[in-house]
Amino acid sequence: MGKNLEVVAAAIGRDKDVVDKLSQELTGPRDRAYMVCSALECKHNVKGRCTIYTVTNPPERLSGGVCKDYVM
Repeated sequence: MGKNLEVVAAAIGRDKDVVDKLSQELTGPRDRAYMVCSALECKHNVKGRCTIYTVTNPPERLSGGVCKDYVM
């Protein structure tokens, strides 16, 4: 990850509203959040945009199987 993306991702990760919302949504042991960010270098600062994708309560995967083998 480039330095500018690190700056943008860290800024989003420190936002109290974002942290509180993720804590509220992600309550299960297998729940996950993925953040996809982009950064634009302007003359005097860095601007960025992040999208946070959440996966809550995913089905348990059978060991040794391929992606179609999930416990429902």
